[in-house]
Amino acid sequence: MSLRPPNYSKPFHLFVHERGGIASGVLTQLSGPHHFPLAFYSQQIDPVAQGTPSCTRTLAAAALLITKAKSLTLGHLPRFGPLMPCQPFCICQRLLEKSTSLFWFAL
Repeated sequence: MSLRPPNYSKPFHLFVHERGGIASGVLTQLSGPHHFPLAFYSQQIDPVAQGTPSCTRTLAAAALLITKAKSLTLGHLPRFGPLMPCQPFCICQRLLEKSTSLFWFAL
């Protein structure tokens, strides 16, 4: 579901959450200091990923929703590019070895 047209000159932010094997997320862009939603996504992650620890499930959810977001971002997902998935701090602790409120990484 698209809520507002994207501005391809600005980076995209993808906020992802996983619970009970369901990946949900919102694709946003900044306009001033605020994030404005462009699209909401929800999909069940695969059964193999559902049997893994929560941080691994969250990574699987992020990968799934990044794939879904490509249709709206028109492939603006280059490596180290302008899409920034945002995750709860448990991913930060695992991958970046520091605690923050959001996890930001560029693909």
